[in-house]
Amino acid sequence: MENPYASGQKKRPRGPRALGTTKRIEPATEVHLSTPPTAFDIPKVAVVYFVRCHIQGVDERPSLLKHALDDLLPTLSSSGDVQIVDLAMSTLAMALFSRTHGLPHAEVQAFGKYQQLLQLLRMTLPNLNPGNVEACLLSVLLMCLYEDAIHRPAPNGSTVWAVQSSSHIDGTIALLKFWKDHSAGKPASNLIKHARRAALKWAMIRNVEAPDWLQDGAAFGEEGFELDYDRILIRLLKTRNALTSLIVKSVGIQPPSKEIDVLNKEAKDIDKALKDWTRNFPRRWCYRRHTIPEDYIVPKEHFYSREVYSYHSPAYAAVWLKYFQNRLLVNSTRLRILQLRGDSDTNCDIQAQQSECLALIKAMTDELTAAVPFCLDKWKVEESSEEPVPKIKLNLKEDLQPNLAGLAIGALTVVACLRHTPTDQKTWLKSQLLHIGTACGYGLFESVVKDNWMQL
Repeated sequence: MENPYASGQKKRPRGPRALGTTKRIEPATEVHLSTPPTAFDIPKVAVVYFVRCHIQGVDERPSLLKHALDDLLPTLSSSGDVQIVDLAMSTLAMALFSRTHGLPHAEVQAFGKYQQLLQLLRMTLPNLNPGNVEACLLSVLLMCLYEDAIHRPAPNGSTVWAVQSSSHIDGTIALLKFWKDHSAGKPASNLIKHARRAALKWAMIRNVEAPDWLQDGAAFGEEGFELDYDRILIRLLKTRNALTSLIVKSVGIQPPSKEIDVLNKEAKDIDKALKDWTRNFPRRWCYRRHTIPEDYIVPKEHFYSREVYSYHSPAYAAVWLKYFQNRLLVNSTRLRILQLRGDSDTNCDIQAQQSECLALIKAMTDELTAAVPFCLDKWKVEESSEEPVPKIKLNLKEDLQPNLAGLAIGALTVVACLRHTPTDQKTWLKSQLLHIGTACGYGLFESVVKDNWMQL
């Protein structure tokens, strides 16, 4: 039967073809191209790659791990005006695609789209209203990721991440404030909740205060288990801000012992709250410890040691990474607090507390490095009714899938920046970030191996 489109009897429908959601999602390795696409094909191919490899494909992902990319497809399928979101997605998709597939001309096209996006945003923001604020917010969040994708290490060796992304981060907070002022009691959408999570993450990394109006997670859609975590995170952020303020105002003088003791107690209480928080984890989230047998060749590229943890899903490994990350962050913060004491070299109690922090930091780093390989799908457990002991199968030949890498990247970034992370493990974590950045297309992480990268 003759094709009616080919014969000219019918006109082909305009617009991009729909991305089906019921078909099997191909893993990242199956959509890599054997031959470069033409310039005409790149936008379509890049978007398909982005959706399949960066957004879809991770099973059993808890709500705690969700972020703005999860809101992209629902937003695009909504009835509102999503032109700006569509352009932002295409811009980011092409930037990532150009780096992962070695197509410089695609990066040029992405830059052109980015300029269009900036112009469209400048035209839209003066007419900001409750009906379009979420589309603008999602677009700005995607622009942050675009900046991370196109980042190149500065010639002088310093990172310019904060400079490149700061305007978009500030824009995200301003748009969240607009939504809060004009929400009229309307419940927060998932996008609003996820945008606030991003804003708090940036506040922690930049070591700046979160505005008072942003601190109540319940007002932004957090509830239950996630709200408990959110409140702990806010306490940690405030403690780190208070430490910074104390250091600044005590330049050249000894900080008051009372203020140091208050901060020390709060940091210790936060650490306990984190431990208590894990008691509410579902049984399915629990992990098992394994030792990779000596007859296995275990490359340092993918495994810090032979001690590894297995989970029911890489997504559950990512939840534990978040937990290990924050216990490391709070104990590193507490150690800095204790070091402010003038008698830290002679007071046996202070020295004991410092030793306790260092021991916890080492233990949590060991646990985190044991969890990373499973999260990145570098090995798995093969159960058999015929074998009393589960068999370990390494997975070293497959390319790293961006959607799995995205589960680990936040925790690895924080721990690789901590000043008290043990040196050998920090070096290994930075190598993992470099590997993730290459696999996912984020040029930002090319700077991670430099000694003067960010420090928390």
